[in-house]
Amino acid sequence: MKPIKLFVLADSISLHYGPYLRDFLAPVFHYDRKGGNAAAGIPAIDLYGFTLPLGPEAYCDHVHFQNAVCRLQAAFIAGHLLSNRDRWLTPPSPAEARQQQSLQEQVK
Repeated sequence: MKPIKLFVLADSISLHYGPYLRDFLAPVFHYDRKGGNAAAGIPAIDLYGFTLPLGPEAYCDHVHFQNAVCRLQAAFIAGHLLSNRDRWLTPPSPAEARQQQSLQEQVK
């Protein structure tokens, strides 16, 4: 039996548990934390990838970021939104819309 595709969208829990979920679900599901966004045509901003290199000193406690890090993250998000505004505001072509609809139906 071919594993069913499982995409987790906007799930912060999977950032930490993703490798364990992937291994645990492998016999039944093809688990892909980031691939679902791309496959469904959902734009993503990789804030995790941006913040990870800042290291543990980026945090002011066990979960919250330092104010300076929050400002850096805000600038990163704003820059990404501004540099991609045409892509975000342009409606998909009929072919892209059909592909997105097909992928969304597969995820259901």
